[in-house]
Amino acid sequence: MKKFLILLLLMTFPFTASANTYEMRKAEIQPKIEHYAKKYNVPVELLNHIVAKESSYNRSVVGDTHLTCKSKRSPFYGKPIRARGLVQITDCYWPEVTDEMATDDDFALDFLAYWISKGKCRTFWSTCPIPKHLAKK
Repeated sequence: MKKFLILLLLMTFPFTASANTYEMRKAEIQPKIEHYAKKYNVPVELLNHIVAKESSYNRSVVGDTHLTCKSKRSPFYGKPIRARGLVQITDCYWPEVTDEMATDDDFALDFLAYWISKGKCRTFWSTCPIPKHLAKK
């Protein structure tokens, strides 16, 4: 019985630690999300949704490397895309945004809230939810 309990503990610990880490990162970033939502008059819930879906509140994550840059205007044309930081700013479409900028919470959240305020949520983020009245029924 003792071995079973130890095995059960070892199997469940990573999931518990992962969930706690997610909640800790979210709590750390939440005041900044609220600040930029207010600055640009966009919904806090929308910023939270996109940050959660894009990076799980992890500023160090790099994604979309399985995709190839198809923008002929980009210096990264034909190379794997690198989406970086909380809001996954891609080097393909935003080559002027450095890794340091993309992984900076304030820069990334300002970038996200600004573009949402300009109506570009669905244009720049595939994780931007479609309003119910526009969704296909």
